[in-house]
Amino acid sequence: MRHVPAAHAPAPHEQAARDLDLAVALVVDAPPAAASLARLVAEPVDEGGGDPHGALVFGALLHLTRAEEAAGWWWRHAAEGGNRTAAFLLYLLHSARGEFRDAERWRARGRRTPKPGAGGGPGPGPRRCRPPCGTGCSRSATRAVRPPCPPRWRAS
Repeated sequence: MRHVPAAHAPAPHEQAARDLDLAVALVVDAPPAAASLARLVAEPVDEGGGDPHGALVFGALLHLTRAEEAAGWWWRHAAEGGNRTAAFLLYLLHSARGEFRDAERWRARGRRTPKPGAGGGPGPGPRRCRPPCGTGCSRSATRAVRPPCPPRWRAS
């Protein structure tokens, strides 16, 4: 019988980087992403507007190009506009950098932000679900970012 070494457990910053990449992919792949970007363009941030979800999506696109500082700026704008997912992405971004004090600050801020439809926030969005996770993501990543359910994932 051959000895198979145990799988390498990633360090916290490595897991955060993986979770961030997964969460960004889910944000960009969500059906409302294009419409949110269009709203962001229609009301530019420099004119006092800017859709927080559009800022979230734009930041995610910047992350995909490895423009981390710019992505963080847009996620801060979205989080300050009440977007919980943006606060969670900032938590993951700072965790991936090993900046755990800043990461916890964003995690706490996201938890304090009212959920959509709860006490003055935006109304409820489309039905959400968790995608199947066979890619090494953590449970916190799949709980924080839940795209609309494709038909193949819906319960029968």
